[in-house]
Amino acid sequence: MRLRIEGIYLKDSLLWFTLRLRNATQVPYAPEYIRLFIQERTNARRTAIQETPIEPVYTALPNRITGRSAEIFALGYPLFTVPRDKELWLEIAERSGGRLLKLPISYKTILKARSMN
Repeated sequence: MRLRIEGIYLKDSLLWFTLRLRNATQVPYAPEYIRLFIQERTNARRTAIQETPIEPVYTALPNRITGRSAEIFALGYPLFTVPRDKELWLEIAERSGGRLLKLPISYKTILKARSMN
C-alpha cells in the first residue's frame, strides 16, 4: 500500500488535498476512516502525546481499492496552519484493522498550496 499527496489547493476558503492510494498487492483494501490531526514533533519520555484532530468538510473516500490498482480522491478542510514545532499527520485505516497508513505532512508543504480559481 502506498499513500501519496498529489496536490494541495486553496479554493472557497477551504484547503483541498488530492491523494493517491495505490494497492500493489492482490488483496483488496477497504478504507474504514481517514483522520487528519496535528501532533507535537518531538515527544519526551513518559509524557502524553497531544493530538488535535481536524474535521473534514468534504470527504470522497473510495469504498474499495482492488488489487494492483490505484484511486485518486479529494478531501476538503477548513483553512488551518501548522506551527513549526508540530507536525500534521494523515491516517487511513482498513476495515478489518490490518493495514494502517500514516503520512506525515510538514508545515512547509501546506504553505506551498496552490490557488484554484
